[in-house]
Amino acid sequence: MALCALVVGAAWSLASPPGAAPDDNFHLASIWCAYGFNGDCGRVSGQPDQRLLPSEVPAASCFAQDPEKSGACQDAQDGVLKLDAPVNDGNWRGSYPPVFYDVLHPLIGDSFYGSIVRMRLFNAFLVVAMLAALGALVPRRLRAVATVPLLVTSVPLGISLLASTNPSSWTMVNAAVLWVALYSAFETAGRRRVGLWALALLAEVIGAGARADAAIFSAVAVALVLLLRAGAWRDARRHVGTLVVALVCTVIGAAFFLSAGQSSVVSAGFGVGNGESTSTAELVVANLQQLPVLWVGGLGFGFMGSIGWLDTVFPPLVSFLTLAIWAGVVFSGWRVQSRLKMLGLLALAAALTVYPMYLLTKSHLSVGQGFQPRYLLPLLIMLTGLSLLPVRRHRLRLSGTQVTVAAAGLGIAQLIALYTQLRRYVTGSDRSGWNLDAGREWWWGGPFSATFVWVAGSVAFLLLSYGLLRLLAGPEPIEAEDDTATVDRVPARDERAQPVSA
Repeated sequence: MALCALVVGAAWSLASPPGAAPDDNFHLASIWCAYGFNGDCGRVSGQPDQRLLPSEVPAASCFAQDPEKSGACQDAQDGVLKLDAPVNDGNWRGSYPPVFYDVLHPLIGDSFYGSIVRMRLFNAFLVVAMLAALGALVPRRLRAVATVPLLVTSVPLGISLLASTNPSSWTMVNAAVLWVALYSAFETAGRRRVGLWALALLAEVIGAGARADAAIFSAVAVALVLLLRAGAWRDARRHVGTLVVALVCTVIGAAFFLSAGQSSVVSAGFGVGNGESTSTAELVVANLQQLPVLWVGGLGFGFMGSIGWLDTVFPPLVSFLTLAIWAGVVFSGWRVQSRLKMLGLLALAAALTVYPMYLLTKSHLSVGQGFQPRYLLPLLIMLTGLSLLPVRRHRLRLSGTQVTVAAAGLGIAQLIALYTQLRRYVTGSDRSGWNLDAGREWWWGGPFSATFVWVAGSVAFLLLSYGLLRLLAGPEPIEAEDDTATVDRVPARDERAQPVSA
């Protein structure tokens, strides 16, 4: 499964040119200047707020907002990197935490294209390594919780971010790993527990070190674990190490949050209003009606379901399949329930509502302005994982048919999404045809064609989906022992209604 995931990550790494991720002009400039003034980033005389960068960096997003324009506008620029373009926007003002940019900066090389590919492949490898380590360390009954949530919430937005140079990719990893690692540490011991502690701390540094809002999600994750493990407080001495790690994670998140300029958004909003005379009450009502666009926009749903610079639009079949499978898995997970799990689900549902509504209202913005679905994707991942959480011996069980249908649906959705992403940049969305290399205007070069990348990535994702969803397969669960855990139960053969003889 890890090998399949690496192939998928490599395919999406190559599916778009540099500058295709949201706000990539800002993030690429921040990566190039992460270490200050050196051979990769220079001063602009008399302009302390500007930096001198290779012209390829600010020009990378030359196709943004024009879906019919391919990535060919970059081709003439890829060569020897020279510091010849002044840039205004970057993280040298401290808007974002620095870890994401600091880690990717050493991957800069002599070639602009080569540098971007290395960064994307590194991020794809980091995701796979973290999830593989988590799956290996958690108890067997929690392996589906460790791996399936990121899978069923990844198409199309998440998977495009995970193999990109956008720091939102690390917030997704944080959301998928942190709470599961802390939760599992309460029921493990020895080296496995130490490994989970290390993984939780690494996930915290990765997430909070990439975006300031990841610190908020981390605090939610820690609070969620403490709620679910409320019974462990009776034996605090046994779990003191895990509680200390949870506290340290919270402190790390708070430190990154307070040191980043992004944190001001919480108190001041986005700082821009829509300029309309709409009253606050009318705005709240209108936004509440549009809120599902932000909740599941990452699954391709609604007018916010596009990716990149919001200019790669997918056929409705993508959102239909991804939303149906995600909803089916989550709703089935609610079959296995407990009072604490229900409280956790309600808390996450409240966060998914209050967080965007607060920022939109504070900024006097409507849904579709300023706030994007990727800002809520970490909470959606946690909600999905909590829905799959077993209660004592009881967990979600899917039949073989359900697993096959779900894997096939996800595979088809990803196949269409990857094709759409490739087509948008290889030739522009004004062309069609299954052969992506016919009339090709842009490509990386090298031994792999665009069509080969599409086919290889789609086959690997189908195998990955089936392999991970099989973790949910098995016989029907048995009845709960008490009223703290409830589960529907199929009656045994001798309990089922028998025909009455004449």
